[in-house]
Amino acid sequence: MRRYLTLGWILAAIVTLLPIGYFILRVGHQDFRDAALGNLFATILGIIVGVPIAVEVNRRQEEERTRRNQSRQVSAERLRSRALYHRLREELIHNGHTLDRIRDAMAESPHSRTDHWQWILAITEGFKVDAYADLIAHAPEPAFPWDLDDALRLAFSMLTGVSSRAREAAAAHAFYYGYRADSDSANKYLGYVRDLAREGNRRVEEAIELFNRYRDLFPRPETNE
Repeated sequence: MRRYLTLGWILAAIVTLLPIGYFILRVGHQDFRDAALGNLFATILGIIVGVPIAVEVNRRQEEERTRRNQSRQVSAERLRSRALYHRLREELIHNGHTLDRIRDAMAESPHSRTDHWQWILAITEGFKVDAYADLIAHAPEPAFPWDLDDALRLAFSMLTGVSSRAREAAAAHAFYYGYRADSDSANKYLGYVRDLAREGNRRVEEAIELFNRYRDLFPRPETNE
């Protein structure tokens, strides 16, 4: 390896010294000096003129690359916003149906029962919040209209409330019946969850109505509108 490096340096030295030696040998001739000075002047002029032009061309190319990258990023964000819009709408529709099933299950008995709460809790596990989690993690660009954004956040907040209150009510039922056979207190929790589910259903329907109102602003990603 060292031998190849030494040979390379020797060749580089030869290539460098040959023009210098040629210049020294020919510098005494007038014609050579005139030609050399002409070439030197042309080289200097080329550097003076060419370097700024090259720098400007490079700057404009860099700006163009930056604009293209920004344009691609904006297009990607717009596509994500449109996709998220329809994912959230479909998620709310699904959760609205889940609330309907909860209310139907609660209507099956006016009294708090262990098997009743097991049924209700099983239904609450069907709530979907994947699209909403994406919304919280990364706000869409362009942003959703403010009234839609407020409505969907409130709707998902109500879904969380229904789920957590149902778990609390099931635990309260086990306590009141197991500790002191207090059916009245257990039944109150049934009413709390029923009212909360009714309000959650109303909030979800309001959000879906707003999604339908602004649908033209966020066409599905597979279309070219």
